[in-house]
Amino acid sequence: MVFSSGQTEGEIVPSSAGCRCAYCLAGKDHAGLDTGSAITDPLILPGGGGAVTPENIGTNNALNLVHGFEWGPGGGTAVTVTYSFLTSVPSYYPSTADERFLFSSFTPEMKDATRTILQTISTFANVTFTEVAGVGDITFGQALLELPPTSLLAYAYYPDQGNVGGDVWLNNLFAFPSIMDPGEQGYYAVQHEIGHALGLIHSFDAGFTGDENTEQYSVMAYDVSPWGNTVFASGYMLYDIYALQSIYGANTSFNSGNTTYTLDPNAAYTVWDGGGFDTFNSSAISANVIIHLEEGGFSSVGLSEHIAIAYGTVIEATKTGSGHDHIYGNAADNTLEGGLGNDHYHYSSGDDTVTDTGGIEILHLPDVVVNENNVSFLRYSLSPDDLVIYLDDLDGNDQTSIGTITVSDQFEMSGAYRVETLEFHSGFSAALTNLRVTTFATQSADTIEGIMFGAHPDDTIYAFGGDDIVEAKDGNDIVYGGAGNDQLWGNDGGDALFGNQDDDIIYGGAGDDFLFGDEDDTAASESFFGNDIIFGEAGEDWIEGNKGADMISGGDDTDIIFGGSGNDLLSGDNGNDYLVGEEGDDILSGGA
Repeated sequence: MVFSSGQTEGEIVPSSAGCRCAYCLAGKDHAGLDTGSAITDPLILPGGGGAVTPENIGTNNALNLVHGFEWGPGGGTAVTVTYSFLTSVPSYYPSTADERFLFSSFTPEMKDATRTILQTISTFANVTFTEVAGVGDITFGQALLELPPTSLLAYAYYPDQGNVGGDVWLNNLFAFPSIMDPGEQGYYAVQHEIGHALGLIHSFDAGFTGDENTEQYSVMAYDVSPWGNTVFASGYMLYDIYALQSIYGANTSFNSGNTTYTLDPNAAYTVWDGGGFDTFNSSAISANVIIHLEEGGFSSVGLSEHIAIAYGTVIEATKTGSGHDHIYGNAADNTLEGGLGNDHYHYSSGDDTVTDTGGIEILHLPDVVVNENNVSFLRYSLSPDDLVIYLDDLDGNDQTSIGTITVSDQFEMSGAYRVETLEFHSGFSAALTNLRVTTFATQSADTIEGIMFGAHPDDTIYAFGGDDIVEAKDGNDIVYGGAGNDQLWGNDGGDALFGNQDDDIIYGGAGDDFLFGDEDDTAASESFFGNDIIFGEAGEDWIEGNKGADMISGGDDTDIIFGGSGNDLLSGDNGNDYLVGEEGDDILSGGA
């Protein structure tokens, strides 16, 4: 292809009908792909552009860049390719060829950049490059290829083109040595031409349009990039890597251990990783960032969607900084740490761990994962440091295809570290009026509040050991106090509150409640008793003190109260009440 300079953004400069490249001088057509001839179309230099959002993360059209040109048999077969930096023009070029006009060798800066590019290719594709003297499979040289105003920056010949196949030429009219660092125009031009020398065609010849026809997806593109014209892609991009791997095979040994990638806010590149437990680290960046861990996804940590994850690469973890960040997980078991800002975690699948280090944390559970057809319960359990959220079916079975989310440091003592919001997408929140919530507390002293989904949710809460405070909120709730001196609050709705062991205080709240001071008199609970204080409050309540010396107040409305064993004090309060002292020396007061 030809890499053209001196153009305004978006301007297409036509090739001359008869340039002096080796193919034109041989009387061959240099514009047709199918004939196996060289490409000399001008390149529109990447310029400024707005933010580009990938239309479909995971849609992979990279193979359109492959058109049957390759070293070796192709089809994923590893090859060894020699290369050389020319000190003179090879004899197979005609005497009048452009390549002979003011020929010069690559400078040391240009050679170093070229070696770096070739080494980079070997990290993701099974191509071994060997530098040789004289003429290699791929050669690099400079010449005055064409004069202004239609000056060409560079061009290259595909493999399978006879002697000239794989040759890369730069126009020495331009000051390449000064623009050969990654992210600069000269470096990008060499990447582009080496792409041709290895068999890749232009993105527009591949049929790409819109976002795909920019260097965000491929260095074989001409069109403007989403991050502007001051930064060029510093490596091969998403489609380039996959296309070259399809020809020469993927290098799965590169970075196959546990690797941490410190993300560069000022560079555009794609990450290929061979395996292990890997981390994207942007914790030093204070600005808001967007992290996509999906293969084929683009992250924004300084520029607009400038860091991609190659197809076949799995990044398991991320750490972000103090900004208000959005983090999108993938199908792996992710470890996500959002830093100090108000962060959004977008759940995909797998068993994910979210470590909250400050700010307001929001978990997004997408509709594709959570829907009324396969989920009826949101269940969560607490360990001393973590909140684990389970999504269950109608039978209470954990949905293995959905997995779990673990939120670390949910109940930090300072109160500063916690997740405040769980959000279900696509209007599914309306269906959550039927969602049941179950929580299991720890053996420590816990404070638990019922979850509010829809108007009147029904919660099931197990407090376990410790002196717990449980507030069930609205709905028809079931609360088990467990061991310890607990305070149980039913609030609105028809609740069933079980104090279980030790000395509990139970408030039924509004609604028709069932209140039990201790467990039922079964063989397993004979030793469980406590001196309980029970308030039926509003509603027609059924109250059982069970074992122990209990103080029971029926509250408003018509209540039925059983003192159980022990010396009990029963007060019906307002309403027409039915009081049964049962065993022990009891005091019964009917009230108003």
